[in-house]
Amino acid sequence: MLRMILPALVSCWAATAVAQEITATGPTARWQMVGTHPRGLTYQTGIQTLREEVLYWSESEALFPVRLPKNEQGILKLKSDGTEAWTSVVPGAILGFCRLDASVLVVYTDDDLRNANNPMRNVKLLQLDPATGKELRNHTLSFPDARRTVINLLKDPAGAFRGLAVYINPNGNNASGPGQGGRFEVYRFSPALEVTKETSIPLSGSAFYFPWMEQTADGSYYLLSATDSDLIMERYTPGGSGAPARLSLPHRARNKEGLGVMCAAHPTKPMLLVSVSHKNPSREMIVLQYDWQHGAVAGAQETVDAGYGNRLRSTAILSDDKKPELGRWELSATAVKALLFYGDRPVVIKESVGYTTAPIGRSYINYSGSTVITLYEPGLTGGRHFLFNRWHEGIPGRGVSQGIHLSGNRLRLIGNDGSASYGYLFGQLNLEKGEWEVARLVQEGGRPEKSGAPIEPGATLWFPSVFLLHQMSSMSGHVTRLHLVRYP
Repeated sequence: MLRMILPALVSCWAATAVAQEITATGPTARWQMVGTHPRGLTYQTGIQTLREEVLYWSESEALFPVRLPKNEQGILKLKSDGTEAWTSVVPGAILGFCRLDASVLVVYTDDDLRNANNPMRNVKLLQLDPATGKELRNHTLSFPDARRTVINLLKDPAGAFRGLAVYINPNGNNASGPGQGGRFEVYRFSPALEVTKETSIPLSGSAFYFPWMEQTADGSYYLLSATDSDLIMERYTPGGSGAPARLSLPHRARNKEGLGVMCAAHPTKPMLLVSVSHKNPSREMIVLQYDWQHGAVAGAQETVDAGYGNRLRSTAILSDDKKPELGRWELSATAVKALLFYGDRPVVIKESVGYTTAPIGRSYINYSGSTVITLYEPGLTGGRHFLFNRWHEGIPGRGVSQGIHLSGNRLRLIGNDGSASYGYLFGQLNLEKGEWEVARLVQEGGRPEKSGAPIEPGATLWFPSVFLLHQMSSMSGHVTRLHLVRYP
């Protein structure tokens, strides 16, 4: 049964310009924003940017997944003044959530997935009242033949439900990475949570399919696969019937299991961006643009090697006149933080990250370097680099995410800066003019520019006139204080 946690935040807010902020009384309930995982494994906030984990219900209300005491998960509704409206405990691992008509839809599983060999065969649907957080309806989808199941919750840019795509493979295990065989099933839900299976797409042949699906505004479905010589994207018409159209680009994937892939769909056009990072000595990273309106695919490639930092120093537009913190690119991994479209122009945001492996074998990011924003012309031509100059090193998995927000022609970023103590570096890039409008440390309450605890930048909530920063315990990761800041 769904349990409720009552609001527990007494707020005393004021706000000034970005150079000076006033803090609020921290929450008495312990919670931490977390990322959802399509296989039921919950990410720490420091592992990724959490932009897509936030559902803005109105201009003053946001919903997002949280970790609660006793390692429970739930959905929290927070107002723009820092007031907690409600928290609903979800009895399992959250796989995704979205708006379903006038309600909130949460997809989760209560299967035991602590071991990768344990299959996920039960996917639960939970419908919540957005005003109270109380349960309205529930439903269970079962996949008895699955050895590997990956959930893809298809949403429009505003977070509204489009469909639920489930990758099912009766072979292998519940590990990540592309695989051979299996099928995709796509489901639709009515406002009353009536379930209809729209289509089933079998996957055959020698190609290795990535276990996710994208959808564009016209309702088409897209799958990406790799062979020994090509990266192939398939487009299925709405409903998924008939043979797919294909666009391919020659590219040798030396180690298919070692590919890091991210995909983003254009908000209105049949166009997709895909980034592919290689975990091999060549340190290649490519960005692909699949334009189905014109039947074309374009690619841009970079090699992140020992000379990458020096090449950036000579070409990038810096956020300040400090020496760029680029010295460790060759010693670290390249993490693509976001793929965006500014009109029809692709935007790629990446940074260098370093990993620490805990005794149990889980990898955590323990430092992040300067953020590189590349703005391309349509077709991935004429890339311009912009450098958000910062460096953060801290406790593994804490405070190393990146806050990213695109509004109109302004791209806003926020991240921790410094290692001994913490400052919150805010940057505002005007993409139309190609220049930094703001890049400075955010001060707390008029005190010196650095304070003794980090924020979780990726958990930043971006409202129309203010943004909320989550200051956290560097040990537990739970939020200790919220900061309200007005845009410059």
